[in-house]
Formats: sequence, C-alpha cells, structure tokens
Amino acid sequence: LTLPSMPPGSYKLYGDVVHANGFPETLLTSIDIPANLPPTPLDPEDASAFPPPLKPAALPHGPSTPAEQTLSGDLGPDYRLPDGFTMHWDRPALLTADTATLFRFTLLNRQGQPASDMQPYLGMAGHAAFVKTDGTVFAHTHPEGSAAMPDMMLANPNAMPDMLAPNGSNDPQVTGPIASAVEFPYGFPKPGLYRIFVQMKHAGTVETGVFDADVH
Repeated sequence: LTLPSMPPGSYKLYGDVVHANGFPETLLTSIDIPANLPPTPLDPEDASAFPPPLKPAALPHGPSTPAEQTLSGDLGPDYRLPDGFTMHWDRPALLTADTATLFRFTLLNRQGQPASDMQPYLGMAGHAAFVKTDGTVFAHTHPEGSAAMPDMMLANPNAMPDMLAPNGSNDPQVTGPIASAVEFPYGFPKPGLYRIFVQMKHAGTVETGVFDADVH
C-alpha cells in the first residue's frame, strides 16, 4: 500500500466514476490499515485531515440505525486548519431530512478575514462530501450540485469548449476570480449523524474542513 500517514483501522472507500455513456456510479469497498505502515508524502493536489473521532453518546432525537446508538460528533461551525486558517460553516439552527439546503462555507485567513488568494481545486471552487457515520450515505457534491462534470458536458455539448481546461483536457476549468465562500446544494436523505468534508484551495494549499451535522 502507498498511503499518507493515517491511523490504523478499518476504512470505507468511496469511488466516484463516470461511464462512457455519462452514467455516474459510486463504488464502495473497505480496507484495513495496519499499524506502523510507512507513510508516503502527499502530492500537491492531495489533501488530508485528522478530525477528532466521534464520541460515545446517545443521539438526542434517537438513532436511525443501531450503528449510531453510541456516537456523537463535537465538531462545531469553525474548523481550525493546520496552517492557521479557519473554515467556517454558516450552520442552520436545525437540519432536517428530505429538505433542500444550501450549505455555505467560508475560508478565513489567520486574521479571521476572508481569504484573498483563492484558487480552483480540480476545476471547481470547492468540493464537499456528505457521509453518514454508519456508512450508508455518501454524496460528493460541487457548488453546481451533485451531477458529475462529464454528465454536464454530455447534457450540454455546446458548452463543452467553455468547460475544458486550457490544455484541452477534460478537466473542467473555473474562470474568473474564486470567492472565499462556496455554497453546496444538498438534502440529507434520512435522519442521523453525518460528517461533512469540504475542500477549498488557496495559494497552492488544499484545505480540508470537517464538520458534524445532527440531522432530525
């Protein structure tokens, strides 16, 4: 295995693929990481995060699955990043399942001001993953929604030249300045405890913010 430094244990892996006909699919498998695995340095476009683990506690609204009966998350709306930056989530007072919500996150510099050196990451202003803690829900979303970019290209062939990167590759390219705040549309499919992973890039650094969401 060639992996960055990570604690030993059992992990779930989610892979987003798009077939030639534009059909998107999420693949799921698991992997066991042994102790003392020699780490490999991250590439410039890779990122990692080491949020605190979920804690034993009963969910106040009742768990939706037995696997969640003794888990709770303590991550609030502000996630401190290793370089002193902070990612802030404008968290709603109440999160409910089957409700369309616009999730807004802002990258703040060391002085608590909106970051001014934003860059696109993998062709997007940001990426977000919504993961239910029992592993039954995984959604990788973009500011435009959860549709994969190849699907959008197939559905809008006349717009493809504007979506292609300058080198002619199929990597989408964000044009214009990148704002320090990004919004993701999403609706939780069922109640329970979720973790949200958000990635934004500034000055060549990919930041990964992590947040807990208790959905009713």
